[in-house]
Amino acid sequence: KCGYKRKEPYYKNKIAVLVNEVTGSLGEIHAMAYETAPNSVIMGSQTLGAGGGTTQIPLPGGILARFAIAGFYYPNFDQIQRKGVNIDIEVSPTVDGIRAHKDEVLDRAVEYINTGK
Repeated sequence: KCGYKRKEPYYKNKIAVLVNEVTGSLGEIHAMAYETAPNSVIMGSQTLGAGGGTTQIPLPGGILARFAIAGFYYPNFDQIQRKGVNIDIEVSPTVDGIRAHKDEVLDRAVEYINTGK
């Protein structure tokens, strides 16, 4: 968990933020921001772990080197680089669900919104 929750709810209903292994950079930063809402959960599978600013340097031979120049951290100084955002409820699609044309992650989010669990 991010370690910080607003004391006064600015949105009183439940929030389920859906993420997965292709959620990166700005998506991770948004997930971290939504996580501060009092009734929010981050749901899905581990994110990319690529939040932060980057820069690039041209090298001989037409090679372009890119690397991180800034990072994003939780209030307890945990970083998201290489780790991804904190997941509250882990859920991933299954082969059986895909075959049955079900969105198991979305179904789990609806369950959370309806029950709070």
